[in-house]
Amino acid sequence: LRVLRPSEPRDFRFVPDDPEAIYLAYMDQVAGLYGAVPAGNSAAWEATMQEITEEGVPLFEQLPDELSRREQARILKAYYSELLNGARQLTKSTK
Repeated sequence: LRVLRPSEPRDFRFVPDDPEAIYLAYMDQVAGLYGAVPAGNSAAWEATMQEITEEGVPLFEQLPDELSRREQARILKAYYSELLNGARQLTKSTK
């Protein structure tokens, strides 16, 4: 049984407190945003989308081991929710 915390970001509501699962859920949502934009979108749009959503080293790999999984999950869910919000705004501007 998974209990939702009121402060938990909506994007990751049903994702377990596992850093890798959160990252994979984020990537799935990013892929969906790319798919929502009509073919032939501008190179500038794509470059901006990449700047917002892509990481050289994913944040989940950079968090200190000293943090509990719950704390890591809280940080990741908040961080990736903000990135998704920015990507959604960019996607809306193309429609």
